[in-house]
Amino acid sequence: MKEKKSLVLYTKFGTHLKIDNRDIKMIAILSEDARINHTYLAQSLNLSKDTIRYRYEKLVKNDVLTGNIAIINPFALGFELCWAFIRMNIISEEKESELHHYFFEHKFTLWGGTALGNYDYAMLITFKNNTHLREILDEIKGKCGNALITLETVSVISIISYRNIPKKMLTESGITIHRKKADPSFGDLLERPVLISGDNKIKLDKLDNQLVYELSLNSKQELIQLAQKTKTNINKVKYRIRNLIRNKVIGSFNPLINIPYLGFNAFAIFLELQFNIGIKRINMFESFLKEAFPYVFKTNGEWDYIMFVAAKDLFEFYHMLLAMRNTYYDLVKDFATLTIIKDFKFTFFSEGMKTNA
Repeated sequence: MKEKKSLVLYTKFGTHLKIDNRDIKMIAILSEDARINHTYLAQSLNLSKDTIRYRYEKLVKNDVLTGNIAIINPFALGFELCWAFIRMNIISEEKESELHHYFFEHKFTLWGGTALGNYDYAMLITFKNNTHLREILDEIKGKCGNALITLETVSVISIISYRNIPKKMLTESGITIHRKKADPSFGDLLERPVLISGDNKIKLDKLDNQLVYELSLNSKQELIQLAQKTKTNINKVKYRIRNLIRNKVIGSFNPLINIPYLGFNAFAIFLELQFNIGIKRINMFESFLKEAFPYVFKTNGEWDYIMFVAAKDLFEFYHMLLAMRNTYYDLVKDFATLTIIKDFKFTFFSEGMKTNA
């Protein structure tokens, strides 16, 4: 079945569908590895392949699953990352639509979304060097024009967690995933390493570049499809992908999950830590963040960490924050939050990265 190209969270805020426990378990398994096939899902959930296929296609049709992407390590390809947060004056719907289109089409943005709080837009930007970043930011400022109030940036040191749902959701589902080398999902290699600025840089040749690009668009493509598109053989494709994973160019294969349809809303948390914290305590804290939050960025600037989390409502979100502050009261100095209304872009291999890799 051909999957639709959609945008995660591109729904009315607060809208959700009724999803049963088996669908939740299926989503939890796929969140660990989007390439896991229907045969494995059928064995894991004790259902027939036809039932799995029907359930999966229904989730796609109802926009619960909106695509599958490969998480590509920008640092390994010689790029850096920063978050840009934009505050605007009130603008017309026409100007807003124009901005959304511009942000979506921008060849160096990975993620972008509208927000409610201290900022109106948030964007994750890839760049080659500080001069290049300045050019991108000046271009954004020019596009926003006089309506721009502020544009603030925070550089990314590392990506600690990159999942579309918290890891604990898989644990709570009661599902255990058993990996094997023959698994076409490459599950035996996928360890989701921390992606760090300063990682060894890998120069992609034409075939590697094609494979990374194809998997960034649809990580669920079968090896035979990739072989046909790249005009090579299956064994070579498999060998190259395994090397891309070993070299930390590919970190994981993620489904794009429309979390409002599951009854969740998305929030961002900005954390500032106390000074002079021991490395052991920091490592413990980062292990907690990796388990509790789908996306965690270690940053350099006003904030030390930027995290994204899904919660059913503000009450649940408040208690998540409270639990974190109570547990790590000696670490957290200050925090701020942002409500994410919808995404207008979600990829980990921008057009600019493709042409410069």
